[in-house]
Amino acid sequence: MALLLCDLDGTLVSRQAMYEAWATGYLARIGAPAADLAWLLEFDQSGIRPRDELFAAIIDRYRLTETVESLSEAYYEDCACRFPCEAEVLSALQRARAAGFKLAIVTNGAVRSQAAKVASAGLSQVVDACCISEAEGAWKSAPGALRDRGPALR
Repeated sequence: MALLLCDLDGTLVSRQAMYEAWATGYLARIGAPAADLAWLLEFDQSGIRPRDELFAAIIDRYRLTETVESLSEAYYEDCACRFPCEAEVLSALQRARAAGFKLAIVTNGAVRSQAAKVASAGLSQVVDACCISEAEGAWKSAPGALRDRGPALR
């Protein structure tokens, strides 16, 4: 049996589209100029910048009274539903399964955010395993990221 490993962000779901939608809505909610979207997109560094740094910069820039923790909580809550998986991607995964592949998502990040993305995208029902770096104790492409996945990938 063949195994197909898929990345999550930027491969199965569009992390950039999600972030841009969140940022646009957030700027509107706090009454910031829509032109600040360019700053938020650049400062985010396509998700590479640590969230606590991002949220601290937002709070500082707009002189907000909320905390990094409260902004973080609101961000993850709001973003959890913003990860639809495009029909073409789901169709490709179904074709791979029909061709005999076992399917696994291998993604770096925190369990909380990555599991929410997988669920929101409807991928939980499509894949055989989901390996999230925080839960696995190893970042891809380290060998430990796939260790002990047992029968799900056989």
